[in-house]
Amino acid sequence: MMLVRKILIGVLAIALAAFAVGTYVIWWFMDGFGRCELNIISSIPSPSNKTELVTFSRECNATVGFNTQVSIRSKTDPFSPERNPPFLSVSQRPNVVLRWVSDDLVEVILPTEVTVYRRQTEVGSVKVDYK
Repeated sequence: MMLVRKILIGVLAIALAAFAVGTYVIWWFMDGFGRCELNIISSIPSPSNKTELVTFSRECNATVGFNTQVSIRSKTDPFSPERNPPFLSVSQRPNVVLRWVSDDLVEVILPTEVTVYRRQTEVGSVKVDYK
């Protein structure tokens, strides 16, 4: 009777260990599946060199299509799309032309074939002029 009990406890321990390992492998795979990667495409300093336009995209495996986004950030802080949300977000990877006219005015030239998801005309004290 004791031998049967020891065998059952051993089998149960192995089954629990296999379940734990399987759960971890599934969690690890699913965690990586939805992870997004930030790709900085370019940055253009303002005339005073205090801020810059940052053009970037987010690559999220097959869950999110190609995109191009633009933010303004202070040069004293590291870039983060959460801290510096994009004022412009478009589909695909078009050739978006950006130019500082002055420290408080940015000019943006967009191709006509893109889908625009976000298009703000002001970011703090900076006005954005779309052509």
